[in-house]
Amino acid sequence: MKSRYRIWLNTIAVIALLQLASRAFGQTCLTIQSGLIKAENGNTVTLGFDQWGYNYQAHIYEGLYANFPRPSTPYTEETCGAAGYGELGCTQLQMKWSDSWLSNKSCDGDTTIDRHFGFTGYRGSGAWLTNHFVGSYTQDGDLIHWTDFVKVIAAPLSAYRCSEASCDTFDSNLGFDYYGEGKYFTSNTLQTEIGPVIWGDFAVIQEVWNDPGMGLHGILFHSPANPGLGYWGNQP
Repeated sequence: MKSRYRIWLNTIAVIALLQLASRAFGQTCLTIQSGLIKAENGNTVTLGFDQWGYNYQAHIYEGLYANFPRPSTPYTEETCGAAGYGELGCTQLQMKWSDSWLSNKSCDGDTTIDRHFGFTGYRGSGAWLTNHFVGSYTQDGDLIHWTDFVKVIAAPLSAYRCSEASCDTFDSNLGFDYYGEGKYFTSNTLQTEIGPVIWGDFAVIQEVWNDPGMGLHGILFHSPANPGLGYWGNQP
Protein backbone atom coordinates (compact mmCIF):
# COMPACT_ATOMS: atom_id res chain seq x y z
CA MET A 1 0.00 0.00 0.00
CA LYS A 2 2.96 2.33 0.52
CA SER A 3 3.68 2.49 -3.21
CA ARG A 4 0.03 3.16 -3.97
CA TYR A 5 -0.03 6.07 -1.59
CA ARG A 6 3.23 7.63 -2.71
CA ILE A 7 2.19 7.73 -6.38
CA TRP A 8 -0.61 10.23 -5.76
CA LEU A 9 2.00 12.85 -4.93
CA ASN A 10 2.49 13.24 -8.69
CA THR A 11 -1.08 14.45 -9.11
CA ILE A 12 0.01 18.06 -9.34
CA ALA A 13 1.39 17.23 -12.80
CA VAL A 14 -2.15 17.57 -14.07
CA ILE A 15 -2.08 21.30 -13.59
CA ALA A 16 1.33 21.55 -15.28
CA LEU A 17 -0.25 20.49 -18.56
CA LEU A 18 -1.50 24.02 -19.00
CA GLN A 19 1.45 26.35 -19.47
CA LEU A 20 2.43 28.41 -16.44
CA ALA A 21 1.09 31.95 -16.61
CA SER A 22 0.53 34.82 -14.20
CA ARG A 23 -2.35 37.21 -14.83
CA ALA A 24 -1.56 40.88 -15.29
CA PHE A 25 -3.85 43.55 -13.91
CA GLY A 26 -5.82 45.85 -16.22
CA GLN A 27 -5.70 43.63 -19.31
CA THR A 28 -8.54 42.20 -21.32
CA CYS A 29 -9.18 38.59 -20.35
CA LEU A 30 -9.98 35.65 -22.57
CA THR A 31 -12.60 33.26 -21.24
CA ILE A 32 -13.27 29.62 -21.98
CA GLN A 33 -16.59 30.69 -23.47
CA SER A 34 -14.69 32.66 -26.10
CA GLY A 35 -13.23 29.49 -27.57
CA LEU A 36 -9.79 31.14 -27.70
CA ILE A 37 -8.11 29.51 -24.68
CA LYS A 38 -5.78 26.67 -25.62
CA ALA A 39 -4.19 23.77 -23.77
CA GLU A 40 -0.45 23.19 -24.13
CA ASN A 41 -1.09 20.67 -26.90
CA GLY A 42 -2.97 23.30 -28.90
CA ASN A 43 -6.44 21.90 -28.30
CA THR A 44 -9.18 24.36 -27.43
CA VAL A 45 -10.29 24.29 -23.78
CA THR A 46 -14.06 23.82 -23.79
CA LEU A 47 -16.89 24.28 -21.31
CA GLY A 48 -18.13 21.29 -19.33
CA PHE A 49 -16.30 18.04 -18.72
CA ASP A 50 -13.82 16.94 -21.36
CA GLN A 51 -13.01 13.36 -22.32
CA TRP A 52 -10.50 12.99 -19.46
CA GLY A 53 -12.73 14.36 -16.72
CA TYR A 54 -11.65 18.00 -16.45
CA ASN A 55 -14.09 20.88 -16.14
CA TYR A 56 -11.78 23.90 -16.13
CA GLN A 57 -14.64 26.38 -15.94
CA ALA A 58 -15.90 24.79 -12.71
CA HIS A 59 -12.40 24.10 -11.28
CA ILE A 60 -12.96 20.37 -10.92
CA TYR A 61 -11.69 17.02 -12.18
CA GLU A 62 -13.68 13.80 -11.83
CA GLY A 63 -12.35 10.63 -13.39
CA LEU A 64 -9.84 7.82 -13.25
CA TYR A 65 -6.44 8.50 -11.75
CA ALA A 66 -4.95 7.12 -14.98
CA ASN A 67 -6.50 10.01 -16.93
CA PHE A 68 -5.29 12.95 -14.85
CA PRO A 69 -2.18 13.44 -17.08
CA ARG A 70 -4.50 13.67 -20.13
CA PRO A 71 -3.10 10.69 -22.09
CA SER A 72 -3.58 10.86 -25.87
CA THR A 73 -6.22 8.13 -25.56
CA PRO A 74 -8.20 8.28 -22.31
CA TYR A 75 -8.21 5.08 -20.27
CA THR A 76 -11.42 3.26 -19.44
CA GLU A 77 -12.28 1.06 -16.49
CA GLU A 78 -11.30 -1.89 -18.69
CA THR A 79 -7.90 -0.48 -19.73
CA CYS A 80 -6.83 1.63 -16.71
CA GLY A 81 -4.73 -1.20 -15.27
CA ALA A 82 -2.29 -0.79 -18.17
CA ALA A 83 -1.61 2.91 -17.47
CA GLY A 84 1.54 2.23 -15.44
CA TYR A 85 0.18 3.21 -12.03
CA GLY A 86 -0.73 -0.27 -10.82
CA GLU A 87 -4.04 -0.52 -9.00
CA LEU A 88 -4.05 3.23 -8.42
CA GLY A 89 -4.67 3.83 -12.13
CA CYS A 90 -8.22 2.51 -11.74
CA THR A 91 -8.93 4.59 -8.66
CA GLN A 92 -11.56 7.31 -8.89
CA LEU A 93 -10.12 10.77 -8.31
CA GLN A 94 -11.86 14.07 -7.70
CA MET A 95 -9.79 17.26 -7.63
CA LYS A 96 -11.03 20.77 -6.87
CA TRP A 97 -8.93 23.92 -6.94
CA SER A 98 -9.14 27.64 -6.32
CA ASP A 99 -8.97 30.30 -9.00
CA SER A 100 -5.51 31.29 -7.82
CA TRP A 101 -4.37 27.68 -8.28
CA LEU A 102 -5.65 27.53 -11.85
CA SER A 103 -8.00 30.15 -13.25
CA ASN A 104 -10.62 29.77 -15.97
CA LYS A 105 -9.39 32.90 -17.74
CA SER A 106 -6.30 34.16 -19.55
CA CYS A 107 -5.46 37.78 -18.78
CA ASP A 108 -1.73 37.97 -19.46
CA GLY A 109 -1.76 38.34 -23.23
CA ASP A 110 -1.32 34.68 -24.19
CA THR A 111 -3.99 32.05 -24.73
CA THR A 112 -3.34 29.70 -21.81
CA ILE A 113 -5.12 29.61 -18.47
CA ASP A 114 -3.56 31.76 -15.73
CA ARG A 115 -2.19 30.75 -12.34
CA HIS A 116 -1.60 32.60 -9.02
CA PHE A 117 -3.37 35.81 -10.08
CA GLY A 118 -1.42 38.93 -9.14
CA PHE A 119 1.55 36.99 -7.74
CA THR A 120 4.91 36.07 -9.22
CA GLY A 121 4.61 32.54 -7.78
CA TYR A 122 2.32 30.37 -5.72
CA ARG A 123 3.76 31.29 -2.31
CA GLY A 124 1.44 33.76 -0.61
CA SER A 125 -1.24 33.52 -3.29
CA GLY A 126 -3.78 31.68 -1.14
CA ALA A 127 -4.06 28.95 -3.78
CA TRP A 128 -5.46 25.58 -2.72
CA LEU A 129 -6.15 22.13 -4.13
CA THR A 130 -8.06 19.13 -2.80
CA ASN A 131 -7.64 15.50 -3.85
CA HIS A 132 -10.25 12.88 -3.04
CA PHE A 133 -9.49 9.25 -3.89
CA VAL A 134 -11.95 6.36 -3.79
CA GLY A 135 -10.60 2.89 -4.53
CA SER A 136 -10.44 -0.74 -3.61
CA TYR A 137 -8.00 -3.65 -3.58
CA THR A 138 -7.94 -7.30 -2.62
CA GLN A 139 -6.12 -8.41 0.52
CA ASP A 140 -6.07 -12.04 1.68
CA GLY A 141 -9.12 -12.74 -0.46
CA ASP A 142 -11.11 -9.80 0.91
CA LEU A 143 -12.15 -6.73 -1.06
CA ILE A 144 -10.94 -3.64 0.80
CA HIS A 145 -12.49 -0.24 0.08
CA TRP A 146 -10.43 2.86 0.86
CA THR A 147 -10.73 6.65 0.62
CA ASP A 148 -8.17 9.42 0.99
CA PHE A 149 -9.00 13.13 1.14
CA VAL A 150 -6.19 15.70 1.12
CA LYS A 151 -6.14 19.50 1.41
CA VAL A 152 -3.13 21.32 -0.03
CA ILE A 153 -2.36 25.05 0.15
CA ALA A 154 0.31 27.33 -1.22
CA ALA A 155 2.53 28.22 1.73
CA PRO A 156 2.43 31.84 2.90
CA LEU A 157 5.48 33.95 2.12
CA SER A 158 6.03 34.32 5.85
CA ALA A 159 6.07 30.55 6.42
CA TYR A 160 9.32 28.92 7.53
CA ARG A 161 10.37 25.63 5.96
CA CYS A 162 12.15 23.20 8.26
CA SER A 163 14.10 20.46 6.53
CA GLU A 164 15.95 19.15 9.58
CA ALA A 165 15.67 15.49 10.57
CA SER A 166 13.52 16.58 13.51
CA CYS A 167 10.97 17.90 11.02
CA ASP A 168 10.42 14.68 9.10
CA THR A 169 6.93 13.24 8.67
CA PHE A 170 7.68 9.66 9.62
CA ASP A 171 4.56 7.89 10.85
CA SER A 172 5.09 4.86 13.07
CA ASN A 173 1.70 3.43 12.09
CA LEU A 174 2.49 3.65 8.38
CA GLY A 175 6.14 2.72 8.80
CA PHE A 176 7.47 5.37 6.43
CA ASP A 177 7.93 9.12 5.95
CA TYR A 178 4.76 9.81 4.04
CA TYR A 179 5.73 13.19 2.54
CA GLY A 180 9.50 13.41 2.92
CA GLU A 181 10.06 17.13 2.32
CA GLY A 182 10.05 18.54 5.84
CA LYS A 183 7.43 20.84 7.36
CA TYR A 184 6.20 24.41 7.11
CA PHE A 185 5.78 26.45 10.28
CA THR A 186 4.27 29.87 10.84
CA SER A 187 7.70 31.14 11.93
CA ASN A 188 11.28 30.01 12.52
CA THR A 189 10.48 29.42 16.20
CA LEU A 190 8.88 26.14 15.05
CA GLN A 191 6.09 26.60 17.57
CA THR A 192 3.09 26.29 15.24
CA GLU A 193 3.15 23.82 12.36
CA ILE A 194 1.26 24.60 9.16
CA GLY A 195 1.81 21.16 7.66
CA PRO A 196 4.12 18.81 5.77
CA VAL A 197 5.88 20.26 2.73
CA ILE A 198 4.70 18.89 -0.60
CA TRP A 199 5.92 19.88 -4.08
CA GLY A 200 8.23 22.49 -2.58
CA ASP A 201 6.02 25.57 -2.24
CA PHE A 202 2.95 23.83 -0.85
CA ALA A 203 1.78 22.37 2.45
CA VAL A 204 -0.70 19.66 3.37
CA ILE A 205 -3.09 21.07 5.97
CA GLN A 206 -5.36 18.05 6.36
CA GLU A 207 -5.57 14.43 5.32
CA VAL A 208 -8.38 12.01 6.10
CA TRP A 209 -7.48 8.45 5.15
CA ASN A 210 -9.72 5.44 5.68
CA ASP A 211 -8.17 2.11 4.73
CA PRO A 212 -9.17 -0.93 6.85
CA GLY A 213 -6.46 -3.01 5.23
CA MET A 214 -3.81 -0.68 6.66
CA GLY A 215 -5.63 -0.04 9.91
CA LEU A 216 -6.23 3.61 9.04
CA HIS A 217 -9.44 5.28 10.13
CA GLY A 218 -10.06 9.02 9.99
CA ILE A 219 -7.69 11.96 10.31
CA LEU A 220 -4.07 11.24 9.41
CA PHE A 221 -3.02 14.88 9.73
CA HIS A 222 -4.76 18.06 10.90
CA SER A 223 -2.89 21.37 10.72
CA PRO A 224 -2.24 22.79 14.18
CA ALA A 225 -2.16 26.27 12.61
CA ASN A 226 -5.49 26.00 10.76
CA PRO A 227 -6.97 23.23 8.58
CA GLY A 228 -9.35 25.57 6.73
CA LEU A 229 -8.72 26.35 3.06
CA GLY A 230 -10.17 29.85 3.24
CA TYR A 231 -8.00 30.88 6.17
CA TRP A 232 -4.78 30.70 4.17
CA GLY A 233 -6.09 33.03 1.48
CA ASN A 234 -5.71 35.87 3.96
CA GLN A 235 -2.20 35.09 5.17
CA PRO A 236 0.80 37.07 3.86
